[in-house]
Amino acid sequence: MRAKSGWMLVALAAALALAANGCASLPGHSAAKALRKLPQEGRVADLPDIRFDSAGPQPGGTETETVAGFFLAQEVWPRGHARARQFLAPDITWRDDLQVLVTAKAPTIGTPDAAHRVPVTVRPVARLNTDASYTPLVGSAPVTWKLPMRMVNGEWRIGGLPPGFGVVVSRAGFERVYRAYSLYFLDPSGQRLVPDVRYLPYDPAALPSELTQALLTGPSDWLAPVVSNLLTPPVTLANVVLGPDRLVRVDLSGLNGLSRRPRRLAVAQLAWTLSQLGVIGVRISSDGKPVDLPETQDNRSVLDTDFSDLDPDTVPNHVPAYYLRAGGLAVLGGRRPSGPAGSGQYGLDSIAISSDLQELAGTSLTPTGQMLYAGSINRPLRMVLHARTLSRPSWDRATTTFWTVVDGRTVVRVDPNGRAGTVTLNLDGRHDVTAVPAGRGTVGALQLSRDGTRAALTLGPPGWQRLYLARVGTDPAGQPRISGLLPVSSTLTDVRDLAWESADVLDVLAGAGPGALAAWRLPADGSDDVELLAGLPGPPLSIAAGYSMQPLVSVAGGTIWQHGSDWTIATQGSAPAYPG
Repeated sequence: MRAKSGWMLVALAAALALAANGCASLPGHSAAKALRKLPQEGRVADLPDIRFDSAGPQPGGTETETVAGFFLAQEVWPRGHARARQFLAPDITWRDDLQVLVTAKAPTIGTPDAAHRVPVTVRPVARLNTDASYTPLVGSAPVTWKLPMRMVNGEWRIGGLPPGFGVVVSRAGFERVYRAYSLYFLDPSGQRLVPDVRYLPYDPAALPSELTQALLTGPSDWLAPVVSNLLTPPVTLANVVLGPDRLVRVDLSGLNGLSRRPRRLAVAQLAWTLSQLGVIGVRISSDGKPVDLPETQDNRSVLDTDFSDLDPDTVPNHVPAYYLRAGGLAVLGGRRPSGPAGSGQYGLDSIAISSDLQELAGTSLTPTGQMLYAGSINRPLRMVLHARTLSRPSWDRATTTFWTVVDGRTVVRVDPNGRAGTVTLNLDGRHDVTAVPAGRGTVGALQLSRDGTRAALTLGPPGWQRLYLARVGTDPAGQPRISGLLPVSSTLTDVRDLAWESADVLDVLAGAGPGALAAWRLPADGSDDVELLAGLPGPPLSIAAGYSMQPLVSVAGGTIWQHGSDWTIATQGSAPAYPG
C-alpha cells in the first residue's frame, strides 16, 4: 500500500503478526480424507482461534488512510465486516455476500484526484462464489476502481462502491482466514462419494452447523450437473450441536422416511463431511429418534462405521503399480501378467488398467501413427483404433470404458467389446462439438477422476498447453459429454502429463516458464500454489499417482522413480500406471 501514516503501518504490522502467530500450527491445503485415522495435531477443537481485529477509522485520517483501512479490515475477520463498514459513509449499502475477490497482493492505493476519488488497483487471481466454491481467474488483467470520498462529521469516509463489489482480500489474507472443507455428494450411480470443496472462515464452533447446512443446500453450481444429493426435502435440518466432549449430534427431520439404501447414502454424506473436522464422533438421529440403519444402532458414532465402499479414491487393497518393459506389461515388484500383453508382442508405449485389475488398454507406435489395443489383461488384445496420435488411455469406472484423445482433437471412448464412440465436447459453455475447434489448440493429455464425474486435461498449442478441469456427464441424447471447462493453474504453462493423486489433488509434469520440465502437485480446483516435487534425475516423460500410493515418474533413459520424502529409483522401464 502507498501513503500510509504511522497508525496505519502499526495496525497492518499488528494484524499480520497476530495472523502469523494464530496460524502457526494450522495445516495447509491437503486432500481432506474422511473415515481414516486423522493426526492428533490440527484437530478442530485444538486449533487456535484466528479471529482478531483491526483498527477502526482514526481521527483525522486522510482519504488514502481511510481507503487503506477499509481494505485491511476486510482481511481480518469476514463475518459481517462490522469494522470495515465503519470506513463507509452511513448511507452506503455494501453487499459483502456477493462474492470474495482474491487478489495477488494487497491493493495498491493511489493519491486522491481533484474530485476526491481514490484510485485502488488490484490483480484478481480467483473468485470465491456465493456458495463458497473457488474459481481461479487465470490471466485476469489488473482492475482499477476510483472510490469517491466524502466528509462525514469532519472525517473522510468512502462515499460509494463499484457495482457488484463484494469483498476483496489478498491471497495471503485469504489463506490466513479461510480453510478448505469437502462436502460429499454422490456420483450418478450412487456408488461413489464425490468431494465438492468449499472455503469457509475457520470458526470451530460454527463449522459443524455450517457444513451440515451446506450439504442440505446442495452441490456447487459447477458440480451440480454431475452429482446427486440425498439430503434434500423431505429431509431437513432440525439441529446440530457440537458438545464440550467434541461429539457432534445432528438431528434431521424425515431421514427415517427414506428407504434403506438412500438413507445409508445420506448418512455416509454426513459422515464423510463431518469427519474431516477431527471431532470425537458424529451421532445422527431422525426426528429425535435413532436412524434405522445397522451402522447407527446402539447410539453408535458414524465415524466408527465403515463407508469405505463409497470412497471416491477406492481401489483394491495392496494394488500394484504397472509399467512397461520392452513394450510388454509388467508389475512393479511382481510377476509379469501371463497373457500376450506381458510378452511385448504389441510394442506398447502407454497403458491404463481398470480398477478391478481385469481390463487393459494401451497404445503402440506404428510407422504411420499409433494404435489402441484393449481387452482382458490376461488374454489377446484387439486393435480398436488407429490414428496419427493417441493420448494415454484413461479408465472410466462408471461406464467400464477406456477414453483416449484422437489426433489431439476428438475424445473417444472404447467399450469392452472394442466399440468406439465420440465424446461430446462443450468448451465454451454454449455449443456442443465433436472435436476441439482449430483456434483452441489440441488436447495433449486427459485423465478421468476415479469417481467418474470429472476430467483433468491439457489444452492449447503444443509447448504451451495449460491445465483444465471439466465435468463428465451426458448430453441431452444421453451420450457422454465433457463440459464446464475451468483453468486450474496460472503458474504451469507447459503441461505434458497428469494423474489424479486423490479425488481433489493432481500430480502433473509441466514447466513453470522457460526451462526443464518437473513434477508438481496441486489442488484440482487451483486454490493453492503448486508444490514442486524436486529432485528428478532427468527429463520426466509420464506420471502415475493414486491415493496412499507413491507418485511414479518415468524418466528419459528408461528408469522409473517413486516419490516418498524424495525421489528414489523403482525399476528399469517406462509408462507407469496405477489402476483406475
